[in-house]
Amino acid sequence: TKTVFAVDANGKLYIKDNSVIGLSTKAADAGLKAKMAPYVELATEYVNQECGIILDGNWSKSTKFYMEQTDTMDIVGRAQMAMGSKYLAEKYASETQRAELYKKTGLDHLTVDMSSTSVVVSGGYTVQPGTMTMKKIYQLYKYDNTLYLLPLTGQQIKDVLEFNASQRLTVSTAS
Repeated sequence: TKTVFAVDANGKLYIKDNSVIGLSTKAADAGLKAKMAPYVELATEYVNQECGIILDGNWSKSTKFYMEQTDTMDIVGRAQMAMGSKYLAEKYASETQRAELYKKTGLDHLTVDMSSTSVVVSGGYTVQPGTMTMKKIYQLYKYDNTLYLLPLTGQQIKDVLEFNASQRLTVSTAS
């Protein structure tokens, strides 16, 4: 964008003009493009790498992510639980480390049992059977987020779920 600022008689800054400049009308800087080429190549290689296979079957096509359980959101939750469990196993590899963690948190195992996430699926994307690549994962899950692991009691989980439901679900009364 192009934004022109001005100062009024009282010395206050304000936006005088704001317009969109289409980048497609500008020529690419050849030198910058050449410097970026190795990074573009690495990024392209990374996003095209195979991460897994989605088997053909009855994959749900629903995009009602807030109101229905869907295979698309399930795969996000399963990936978060798997990576959380992997992280814990790596971080607390020795028996002594695990014993200290259990004592400090009240945990009795290192397997992540649940995942709670906001719906971050891009638009109406649904997973299709076939090769899963990082590019498709980024289409599915648009943010490169940080995964936080929290030891929670059953009551704390219930409270979080009830709070979330109170924010998302409404009750309509038929008249």
